[in-house]
Amino acid sequence: MGEVALPELPAHLERLRARPTAKAGDWYRIKAKAGARTAEVSIYDEIGDWGTSAKDFAAELRALDADAITLRLNSPGGDAWDGIAIFNALKDHQASVHVVVDGLAASAASFIAQAGDRITMNRGAQMMIHDAAGLAIGNARDMRDMAEVLDRVSDSIAGIYAARSGRPVAEFRAAMARDTWYTAQEAVDEGLADEVAADPDAPPATNSVRLRVTAAEAARRIHAAARKTTTANQAGDVQQKGAGRMDPAKIREALGLAPGASDDEVKAALGSAGLVENSQPAPPAPSPSPDDPAPQPTSPRPSAGGGQMVIDQAAWDAQQETIRRLEAAEARRRREERDSVIAQAVSDGKFPPSRKQHYERVWDADPEGARDLIAGLAKNVVPVTALGYAGDGADVDFDLEFAGLFPPNRKGN
Repeated sequence: MGEVALPELPAHLERLRARPTAKAGDWYRIKAKAGARTAEVSIYDEIGDWGTSAKDFAAELRALDADAITLRLNSPGGDAWDGIAIFNALKDHQASVHVVVDGLAASAASFIAQAGDRITMNRGAQMMIHDAAGLAIGNARDMRDMAEVLDRVSDSIAGIYAARSGRPVAEFRAAMARDTWYTAQEAVDEGLADEVAADPDAPPATNSVRLRVTAAEAARRIHAAARKTTTANQAGDVQQKGAGRMDPAKIREALGLAPGASDDEVKAALGSAGLVENSQPAPPAPSPSPDDPAPQPTSPRPSAGGGQMVIDQAAWDAQQETIRRLEAAEARRRREERDSVIAQAVSDGKFPPSRKQHYERVWDADPEGARDLIAGLAKNVVPVTALGYAGDGADVDFDLEFAGLFPPNRKGN
């Protein structure tokens, strides 16, 4: 998936020829730890090239009988399809996966990292995302076909980032088009990682300092852990991954708590993340007096938690439905605006109808940039009327037009 500038291509091909072919497993290592149902997987090279493939990696991974896998990454990326296959192999494995980016997770390695139930950026590590790239040889149609394939691959990769972070696909397509680099903290801020590794030289945290987890992040971690949890029913039959109650240890891990954290600490962490209304028990309500009027339902009222509100379920549902309708109306307005501008550009002969989908994707990723791009295109680059004919139904003197092509004083006529 790495991009190669055309002027550098001959030198790049020479380096490929000179590089010895690797044996299967040269670019990764899988090591099960003796006496424990854990394993460490290291990818410390380019992905998928030099005689190896995701097929070898996936086969070895599936044969690994472990409950927990630590995947250590330091890779500039490589083949996009192999990267996607490795991502899916890790997601489908029964073990919980902790990804640690030790140095670089770029290109294909950046979306392999998203297979982790937990992603840690080590100190000084970076992550880079970009559009899919490739080479094509052939005619104009071959080139257009290649562009369509690359756009589809980039859409799929952006979908992986979006599913992890909760951000829109279009936002990541725009970032990929810019070849965006993230520091360790920036990767966490964008939702592409969960945490930055602690500095061992930093002073230890006191009991008064608690890891704060956002509601969205805590919910995502708990959901991911639940999908990895296998439980048994009363008959002793093993259910599918994610069935039944989630392992309490997984909840504590998702909230950043120690394995031995008490139930009260779990409730407090859930309350801090906004996943429960209030982590403290409410005081008992006083007994109503016969002379007091019946209590009336109220709209949103403050809760005991700092800055939180308690709202009636029906009011909440109505509010969410209103938000959904407003979002749908705004999306429809943006789509109609996009279609109108692109249709006018086709009518003006700025590009052929076959390029409409391309400009739609560009618009969805960056509306303002696409508007400026289309406005700057020259008109009538693509013919929009038949050549050699007058418009508005005017008569054409074919004999005169034909005679003009062959003047009578021309030699040889």
